[in-house]
Amino acid sequence: MFDTLVWSVIKDNHMSRRTLLLSITLLVGLLVITSGLVLIVPIAAQAAGPAARAVAAVSAQLPVAAPTLSPTPDAPSAVVTAVQAVILKANHEEEQAVAKNDPTVMQDTATSSYYTQSAQNLSNMLSSGVTAIKLDHLAWGAIAQQNPTTVQATTQETWSTTFSDGSTLQETNTNVYTLVLQNGTWLVQQDNQPNSTAPQSPSNSSPSTPGVPGTPATPAASGQSPSRNWAGYAATSGTFTAVSGSWTVPNVSSTTTGMDATWVGIGGVNSQDLIQAGTQAVVQSGQITYSAWYETLPQSSQTVPMTVNPGDKVSVSITQQPDGTWKILMQDTTNAQTYQTTLNYTSSNSSAEWIEESPATGRGTILPLDSFGTLTFNGASTVDNGKQVTLAQAGAQPITMYSSNQQALAQPSTVGANGASFSVTRTDVVAPTFSRGGRGFSGSGNAP
Repeated sequence: MFDTLVWSVIKDNHMSRRTLLLSITLLVGLLVITSGLVLIVPIAAQAAGPAARAVAAVSAQLPVAAPTLSPTPDAPSAVVTAVQAVILKANHEEEQAVAKNDPTVMQDTATSSYYTQSAQNLSNMLSSGVTAIKLDHLAWGAIAQQNPTTVQATTQETWSTTFSDGSTLQETNTNVYTLVLQNGTWLVQQDNQPNSTAPQSPSNSSPSTPGVPGTPATPAASGQSPSRNWAGYAATSGTFTAVSGSWTVPNVSSTTTGMDATWVGIGGVNSQDLIQAGTQAVVQSGQITYSAWYETLPQSSQTVPMTVNPGDKVSVSITQQPDGTWKILMQDTTNAQTYQTTLNYTSSNSSAEWIEESPATGRGTILPLDSFGTLTFNGASTVDNGKQVTLAQAGAQPITMYSSNQQALAQPSTVGANGASFSVTRTDVVAPTFSRGGRGFSGSGNAP
């Protein structure tokens, strides 16, 4: 979610989008699309927390590339035309959904599952201060028909996002759409943005020496991996089928707008899959909202029906079951609440994480990191190759969150003597209003 992230990272996460004026004329099977766009870039109206960005509001008249009607080797001309029309219409509807705060306008171009995801993305965008989105430019890539009822289409899209404080952000991402044919109509089933979430593996170096939780590790120390939106620890050498950890929900400052998300997860460091669950805080206009969530990429984050307050002691475990499903168990021991769900999800089992995150909105915009102080993870363990181990035994590496100008925003301590505890401390560096990134480990190689 984000998702997630605003910072829902919002779990996040991910959600800037568009307002595209289209006129579509169908004549003898030839689709001619003329698009005029008024560019309004939405930017989250907060500048500190797990997902946001800022620039001055902009308006412009920009062209959208006309559809390329010549078929790819796998897609007949008629299929190419139909698919392009659906994608353009879906983008226009997304713009309208944000403008009207009405997700139902996106229903006719999406499968039921993708519509549910899009509606959640819309909610995340609006809650993060997004007021408008606009498609400024679209370039078509390959459109390949995988079977009679499934097509994959690639685009390069430039979107502008406008936030409630008047700031704007423009970013360009590759989109890989999957469309399916239902009752004679092509519908969007999935929209992945591989270059906005491309994870970078932490550097291969020895685990940090056990130390005292709460002592920030030196940013340039051996074993430190830089990230645009993660701070904490990740283990990548093994096959991981469970992860767990506990923490006390931080009492976030209300003086700076932003977000933060605290979670444990499996996957996402060197793969596109990630199953995660945790808590988050969103600060907007001096008001703080706390919540619990879980997320399975590329799906949006889902809010968990638990009441979360600062100071609550929360524990989370994610465990792969013998039948391949995943069980998520969340407990708030302070107020005796428990949430449990079992999900079908395909994981690479390639990493385990204990993370404090600056969430992102839909198209990879990292929201500002709020001022959460110091947060301590306890009981950090994982099941690696069938054996339960602490994060230290799993060889987990520290990750420091940096701003786009390479200043540390959040730093992990060394691992405690028990091998299963550490702290993440928010530095005094002011978080950028907005920056590019996305769900998953966004390493220094992805810095704009």
